[in-house]
Amino acid sequence: MASTSSKEEDDSFANNVTPGTGSIDELDWQGTKSYLNESCHHLFENKLLCDVEFVVGSGADTEKIPAHKLILAARSAVFFAMFSEKWSAESSEINVEDVEPAAFKQMLKFLYSDKIDLSLETVTAIIYVAEKYAITALKNRCSDFLSDNLCTENACNILITSRHFNMDKVVNDSLDIIAKNTELALKAEDFVNIHLETLCLILERSDLRINEIVLFEAVDRWAEKACIKNNRCVSVTHKRQFLKNALFLIRFPVMKPEEFLSKVATSGLLSSEEEVSVLRLFTLSSKTGDCRFSTIPRRSFLVINRFQHEVTGGRFGLSNPATYHTIGFSVTRMIKVIGVGLYGTANVKYNVEIILQETINSDQKSYKDKLILTGMHYCSDRIFRIFFPEPIEVDPKKCPYRLRAKIKVTLHIYHTK
Repeated sequence: MASTSSKEEDDSFANNVTPGTGSIDELDWQGTKSYLNESCHHLFENKLLCDVEFVVGSGADTEKIPAHKLILAARSAVFFAMFSEKWSAESSEINVEDVEPAAFKQMLKFLYSDKIDLSLETVTAIIYVAEKYAITALKNRCSDFLSDNLCTENACNILITSRHFNMDKVVNDSLDIIAKNTELALKAEDFVNIHLETLCLILERSDLRINEIVLFEAVDRWAEKACIKNNRCVSVTHKRQFLKNALFLIRFPVMKPEEFLSKVATSGLLSSEEEVSVLRLFTLSSKTGDCRFSTIPRRSFLVINRFQHEVTGGRFGLSNPATYHTIGFSVTRMIKVIGVGLYGTANVKYNVEIILQETINSDQKSYKDKLILTGMHYCSDRIFRIFFPEPIEVDPKKCPYRLRAKIKVTLHIYHTK
């Protein structure tokens, strides 16, 4: 009877314990865990043996979140300093008013288990808490998430976030997406919320796929929003104040004269002197003068490769005689060829003649130039891209075409590793 009574008492104790106290019925959970992070996460989820408590959020959104100093200190230099003897306080309660409770819990989940639940709605708050506590691995995970979830519609918003947190890879990825789908990207709601420096980063690119007049209209819309956000009346004077040098990154001389006259000149954004300098270029055969605006069209292009892999050795360019390197191609719709890419080596002088020829009528257009490959003009360590002064139209009705390149140089051996 005594034995039975003792067992009943034990059962009663096991069934009435408070969770998180390390009671008898909890002592076997370790056997179900195969990895350390699983065990650590179990401690966190069930609030076992916690020795610190965070009061996270402010106002009505405040939430108390218990944790373990040892685990946090092992994953974050900030927490390590916070829990060291120099920084530790008698109270085990720490106030964190500038972080959302949901983001803080996701950060803790990552520290305990290396797992994280990210979404486009929560990632910015999680990046903030990752920076606050110097958790590089978490910030990198967020960076990869943003790059993987980039699209035309959210590129401007992600660009804002990535520039704010100095995430260079995501910045470049966002700018590439905007360049490929510029007109649609600039119609997104978040475009008008980007900072001036970010706007300049976009306008500086030469590969934007957008008509310059449409780009101007988007910039004008940004300037109008800037006036409203800063509680200034929408006026030409205030627009120019907010645009600053961004206005001079718009390439007005590449617009059609009628577009410039009907939309830009009537907007009042340019001074009389600036308008005259652009109008003067429309009447000149050579795009030169004292105009502050670039006269170079934006070059949005698709690269077509002749080789499926890199050329790994050979020679070209015997000065006497020079030989042509020729490829034939056809197209299914009207395109414009803006240049060619040639294998070369930096700091070597070349004489280049390029001929684009219709094989049916034998009509040909040629471009000759002397080049010193110094790393400029999109030069990589393998290919030097030569752009024609003006794009050349290729008509599918006149296919096939022949593209010929004559390269004259002192005997030159080329190779790659």
